[in-house]
Order: sequence, then C-alpha cells, then structure tokens
Amino acid sequence: METLEELNTVIECGIDLIQGYYTGRPAEKPLADISDEVRDRMFEANLQINRYDKQAKIYYAQDGEEINLLDLALKRYTALLLRQGSYTLNGEASHNIDFAIYCADGAKTQLTVNNINIKGIEEPTIRLGDRSQLELILNGTNTLDKEGILVPASASLTIRGDGDLRINNNRNYAVGIGSGYNAPYGTIRIGTTGTLSIHASGEKILCLGGGWSAGEGIQVTGGKLDLVGNGVCVVCFGSYSGVANISVRDADLKVFGDGNEVLLIGSHSGDAKIVLENSMIDMSSACEILTGRGTVNGSADAVLSGCTVKSDTHCDKGTVFGSFGGEASVVFRESKVRLYGEGYRVVGFGSMNGKCETRAESGDIDGNLLAVEILLLGNEHSRFVVTGGNIHLAQESDHTPVSPAGTPLCFANPNKDHYEATFCDGDEEWTYIADRNENGYLGVWILL
Repeated sequence: METLEELNTVIECGIDLIQGYYTGRPAEKPLADISDEVRDRMFEANLQINRYDKQAKIYYAQDGEEINLLDLALKRYTALLLRQGSYTLNGEASHNIDFAIYCADGAKTQLTVNNINIKGIEEPTIRLGDRSQLELILNGTNTLDKEGILVPASASLTIRGDGDLRINNNRNYAVGIGSGYNAPYGTIRIGTTGTLSIHASGEKILCLGGGWSAGEGIQVTGGKLDLVGNGVCVVCFGSYSGVANISVRDADLKVFGDGNEVLLIGSHSGDAKIVLENSMIDMSSACEILTGRGTVNGSADAVLSGCTVKSDTHCDKGTVFGSFGGEASVVFRESKVRLYGEGYRVVGFGSMNGKCETRAESGDIDGNLLAVEILLLGNEHSRFVVTGGNIHLAQESDHTPVSPAGTPLCFANPNKDHYEATFCDGDEEWTYIADRNENGYLGVWILL
C-alpha cells in the first residue's frame, strides 16, 4: 500500500493490517511508530466509515474505568452509558467523533473529560437521566457539536475544572445546556476556572437554560462564560416560558444576541430572579426587539452588586435594563455600569410598555442612547430612584430621578472628589455617597 487512496480503499474493505511505502520506507532499523500524519489519516478514514454505520452500539463503562474515546469509536461504539461511579474519558481534540454520552436514571456520576471532541448525531451530545446527578470535570480543550447537554427537570449538573468547553449548537429547538424551549430544566451549577462557550444558531434557540426552571436554577460561581445566540427568537441565558432563577458570582460573563427577538439574561414570559455579584458583565446585541436584562412579558427582579457592566446594544425597539412589556425591579449596588444603545425606540433603564422601578444605591452609572425616540429612564410607568452613586445620564428624560418617597431630585456636580450627605424625605432617610471616577466626573441626584 503506497498512497492515501489505497489506504482508504483497504480500510473500506475491512483490512486490519497493512504494510507499504505509505506507512514507512525501508530503513536500517525498524520504525518505532508511524508518523503522526499517517496515524491521523488512518483514524479519520475509520471514523468516516463509522459515520455511515447507523447501528447503535452502547459501551457500558465500569466504575473507576479510564476510557479512550478513539478506541471506542474505532470499535464502532456510538454511545457511552455511565452508571453510579467515577469515570475518565480521554480524547484527542483534533478528531471529531459522532458519539453520545448517557447518564443512567437515578445515578450519581462523576465524569472527567480530557480533550474530547464529539458530535451528537440526532440528539443532545450528553443526556442526563431522570433524577441523575452528573459532576462534569473539564481538563484540556473539549468540544460538543450539534447539541449540548440535556438536563431534565429532576436532574442536576455540576461543571468544574480548569479546562475549557465549547458547545456548538446549530439545530432548531436544540439544547445548549439545559432543555429546549418548551421543556423544564433541572439544577445547573458552573464553577470552572476555564472558559465555557456556548454558540447557538437556529430558529428558536437557547444557550444556557430552557423553558422554565424546575430545580434550583442556574448558579455560576467562577470562570469565563461566553454565550452567543443567533436566530429568530433567542434566549441567551435564562428561561423562555416560565421561571428563571439566575445567580452569577465572581465570574466573567459575555453575552451576545443577534436575531429578530432577543433576550440576553432573564425570562421571556415568566418570573425571573437575577443576582449578579462581583462579576464582569459584557452584553451586546443586534436585533429588532431586545430585552437586555430582565423580562419581555413576565416579571423580573434583578440585583447587581460589585459588578462591572458594559452594555452595547443595537435594536429597532428594546430595553437594556428592565422590561419590554412586563414588570421589573432593578437594583444597582457598588457597580460600574456603562450603558450604550442605538435604535429607533430604546429604553436604557425602565420599561418600554410595562412597569419598572430602577434603584441606584451606589457605584458609577453612565447611560447614553442614540435613537429616534429616547426613553433613557423608561416610560411613564417607570421610576428611577437614586439614593447614592456617581450618575451620568447623557440625555434628558420626560421624568427625572426621584427619591424613595417619589420626590423629584435635582442634579449637581460637587466640587470635591468624595461626596457624602444624609437626606430625609417623609419617612425615608438615606446617606448619599459618591466618588469621582477615573474620567474626572462626579454627578449626583439629590434633594434641595
């Protein structure tokens, strides 16, 4: 056998042993091994044949087993079943293999993955069983193609480790991590020190979440999270038709949505509770209808504490922080917020067609919109309550910020680097604290 074409032919014929100039020229001493290039071509030829073999063949792993993914694929296994216990799955990032991983119903499983690169054939690449608990430990660079990880309502998924995971979800109504549009999802915990990327495209798509939360919600406690959604109806992080409980702490979160109707973080039509603490948040979009953080037609409560937030949105009609048509409450504490939006009719803080109260308690907030109709502080049913913080609002609004008692506030530029004063308004009392920022700006909204 002397050429690549001959290699492919003999592999198609089922030949297991070969020799010839293609694998190695005559030498004075026997070769210890064939070249990596030839080895990879032999693997790819075998894997290509296996892709046409539609017969399912499941490998039943044993507790404590270390499994080689390429070995399973070459033996024409199409799936791996994990039961109670701990397992290690080793792959090679350069080889993309049609494969699926199942966790048995009721099983408590720990799976460590090293450089796996697998593609779901007609289903989620990793499927948790009912009442199962999977701890997925990431090492190296790992990729899941076509679909991601299905977490049923009664299951829980924990992802940790210092490796990376990239999920490419390019099927309509497919799963990123969680469930589909019309199904509940279980508890999802993410605490990596690496990068978790979910890139989803299709008609109706979800990156992280599902129809509604049936467990303890989605909890992120570290690492980098990169969510990109492209489709007609896009939910990047949260729920579509019901409850969303989202908690992000000590993480680096980047979210981008591109489509007709986009929700970046929250719930489209249900109740959302969003807690973001000590995290870097980067939100951007290009769409017709947008809700950046909050809800489209449901209700949402969001609290941002100690975060650095950058929001750059482009839409026809949209709300960056708050609600599009539902009710929302948004609180900023010790957060640095840089909001910029462009479009036809754009809300910065508040609601487009619903109701919203935004509270700025401390931090550094800058809002700037470029639109035909600018609603920087929302519609007539929106309130922007200020009790502290360095506030810069680039455009005037139909209504000004107010005190907790509802009294309109006045804007001032104190001639000092640190501002602190106590105010009373009816039964409400608060101490206003603000500091000049790195750009030399200090602006406050106070009672006179």
